[in-house]
Amino acid sequence: MDSKNIEIVVPGEKICVIEEFLPGSYTYSDDDGYVKSLIVGKVIRDFKKYEVHVEPIKNRIYLRQGDIILGKVIGIISEKVAIIKILSVFKNGTYVELRNWYTGLLHISQASETYLQSIHEVLGIGDIIRAKIISSKGPPYLLSIRSSNLGVIYTLCPVCRIEMKRKLNTYQCVKCGLQVKKKVPISD
Repeated sequence: MDSKNIEIVVPGEKICVIEEFLPGSYTYSDDDGYVKSLIVGKVIRDFKKYEVHVEPIKNRIYLRQGDIILGKVIGIISEKVAIIKILSVFKNGTYVELRNWYTGLLHISQASETYLQSIHEVLGIGDIIRAKIISSKGPPYLLSIRSSNLGVIYTLCPVCRIEMKRKLNTYQCVKCGLQVKKKVPISD
């Protein structure tokens, strides 16, 4: 198979409708009739049995509880959970880019040491964060940014879409002056 035609999916991603293929290994069907992936992996369609499977992607770097990662916020669910695309992991004194990215989930209870009404109070879609893996199994991995050395390390202005500069526990746009509160690490 040509590598350009390989379809990679992440947990919860729609693969097809149930009328096309039945769910196979590492897949499930939802109430809306979609077959979705349970893991990060490669889609395999069995045209004889009309089943769709997801084959786990083997990665040389394994993520473990306690690992520090860099990730990008790609979604926020109901003000309480951020979906994080894990881009790299801190190993042997440096960040190692992952060949295949994984999904992380950051619950509002792990976003700050103080009470928050919305996870939007400390981060937003597109932010790059430094986080710690707190789950022993995954994907998706459960993440935390509660520690003083974790949090948002890069963000764009929501108005101008240019890089914002860090100023204490906020980020400020150099173009329009907008200040946005974020959960920032105390030390980089």
